[in-house]
Amino acid sequence: MDALSSKNISSADIARVVQTHLQTIASQLRPDVLAALQQAQQTESNPAGAEVLALLVQNAQRAAQTGVPLCQDTGTVWVLIEAGSRVQTDLRDLQTKIDQVVADSFAAHLLRAS
Repeated sequence: MDALSSKNISSADIARVVQTHLQTIASQLRPDVLAALQQAQQTESNPAGAEVLALLVQNAQRAAQTGVPLCQDTGTVWVLIEAGSRVQTDLRDLQTKIDQVVADSFAAHLLRAS
C-alpha cells in the first residue's frame, strides 16, 4: 500500500482506543496541570491555601499510582475523533459502540456518570 492509499479503520477499533484511555483520563492529570498545582503549592502564602493545594497534589499522585479516579464525579465523556482525509470507517454504528464502551468503562472503573 503506498502513502496515498486509503486506510480502513473499523468503528470497533476506534471504540477500543476510547475504552483503553478512559481510566487513564479519569485517574491522571496532564503533567503540565500537576506541575502547575505543585508550583502553586510552593508559592502559596496562605497556609490554608497551601494545605489545600498539597492535598490536591497528593490526591493526583495517589490516583495516578492506583488507577482510582481523581474525583468521584467524573462528569461526562466527550469523544473527538480526528482522521485524515484518506481514513475510511463505517460510521453507522460508531456512536453506539463508543456509547457502549463508555458505559462499560464507567461500570468497570467505578466512575460515576453525572
